[in-house]
Amino acid sequence: MSSRAQLQQTLALIQLERQADLEQYRQKVLMRSLSQRTKEGVTWYPVRLKRDYIGTGERIILELERTNHLDQPHSFQSGKLVSLFCNASGKPEKEHTNGVVNYVSDNVLVITLNGDDLPDWIDNGLLGVDVMFDEMTYKEMESALRTVIKAEDNRLAELREILFGDDKPSPAQQIEFTPSPLLNESQNSSLRQITSTPDVAFVHGPPGTGKTTTLVQAIVATVKTEQQVLVTTPSNAAIDLLVEKLSEQGLQVVRLGHPARVTEQTLSKTLDARIAGHAHYAELRGLRKKLEQLKGMASQYKRNFGHHEREQRRLMKEEVKVLKSDADMLEFYIINDVLNKADVLCCTLVGASHGNLRGRKFKTVFIDEAAQALEAACWIPILKAQRVILAGDHCQLPPTIKSSEAAAQGLNQTLLEKCIALHPEAVTLLEEQYRMNQTIMGYSSSVFYENKLKAHHSVANA
Repeated sequence: MSSRAQLQQTLALIQLERQADLEQYRQKVLMRSLSQRTKEGVTWYPVRLKRDYIGTGERIILELERTNHLDQPHSFQSGKLVSLFCNASGKPEKEHTNGVVNYVSDNVLVITLNGDDLPDWIDNGLLGVDVMFDEMTYKEMESALRTVIKAEDNRLAELREILFGDDKPSPAQQIEFTPSPLLNESQNSSLRQITSTPDVAFVHGPPGTGKTTTLVQAIVATVKTEQQVLVTTPSNAAIDLLVEKLSEQGLQVVRLGHPARVTEQTLSKTLDARIAGHAHYAELRGLRKKLEQLKGMASQYKRNFGHHEREQRRLMKEEVKVLKSDADMLEFYIINDVLNKADVLCCTLVGASHGNLRGRKFKTVFIDEAAQALEAACWIPILKAQRVILAGDHCQLPPTIKSSEAAAQGLNQTLLEKCIALHPEAVTLLEEQYRMNQTIMGYSSSVFYENKLKAHHSVANA
């Protein structure tokens, strides 16, 4: 089967998965009454607004408290899209606004609103929160697959043919390589492979073998020659770990993504935080403040006022347009200045579609935890790549698939798993593990890793 035919099949399977996911959401949320949704844990109702405040990037954060069903298990977790609603109007169409969950602790839910203002109805009481269906992830995966299918006579088309085995990767370049004293022999072999490949490299990292350590050193080495790289993972937790490790190496790291999905330790590295710390940010805030004041003044002049008032309103609206244009241009400059000065840009696979990355290309894109990622999601960052490094362990659990039909037809087979089978010459297995003693390690080594693993002396007889 050609690469394009395989991608067409993957696209059809992603659409199957989307339908299954949406149907689960419909059954749990859309087709249930408020009381049923509350009992099943996909809705908190009623909730009490404990407090609201401005968080990172001047985003509005709400702290909400569940007031009944206190011991009820629920579906809320960090990063989930949610809808905050109000039933006080008594209308069938309840008022609502959307946000993202920062974290949940016992019966307290903290969310960041997607809008710029608190809703007018926030103090009316009868508030509730629904879990929402994440439509955007599927749209981005489908869009990426269609782009890869159409690619012709460009680098993306070449990578497609290489990754699907229709073409062989180019031979490793002859480079001067100095082994890192921080890495063991197999880790240094992986480092050599990553730094010398012109196309693709695959790091197979069983549990405890130091995959993250190896990747961090590979990223450090790559930044020295390429100035900037893109690093991605399927989950927020995994990318936040890499942000911390890379920052410890002294690299300038920018974490893209919604601040609500970022750990407390990583917040200072987010794009929002970097913008707020920029030398021209005070100027931007001043423009925005003046803009809001003018908009407020202009709204006081109604259409049925006299000619003088209408003229004043028109002049203010013109000034608002000019100020908004100035603010947008300054924000654009600040964002690009922050991104251009970064050594490493970090985001989730889907986050690589972030508008602020539009049009940007990278000589090297790293995808960690690739064995836990849907193939379609991996193509999103690959769209921006000249060469690709995939790391993970396909012998561990695959990504979760909700459609049994899609899973049976191969959606649970990851891009990493396919590539390791097609390109064994581009794979390095990290062989020395630091987590288990020889006896415990022996079982997994024999069953999954062809008896190639060995325990480091510090744990071998522990």
